[in-house]
Amino acid sequence: MMGANRIDQLNNFLEQNPNDSFVLYALATEYVNMGDDETALSFYQKILSGNPNYTGTYYHLGKLYQRRNEKQKAEETFNDGL
Repeated sequence: MMGANRIDQLNNFLEQNPNDSFVLYALATEYVNMGDDETALSFYQKILSGNPNYTGTYYHLGKLYQRRNEKQKAEETFNDGL
């Protein structure tokens, strides 16, 4: 399973730098690709709590909320990103 290998690698990077927004974003993306929106959501939220200027996160988090049919949260997230 290719995704699991990437996740292992990314988790190793994360251990070295727990607040690395790029690594957190990459992990969120892997979990989205695996269909695990809950875990992806936690990574996106961690990014925005520590680095609100990591702007690409707002778009992808908003799309995640749309998929979950959480329209209000999606709209708020998109607006926050603007």
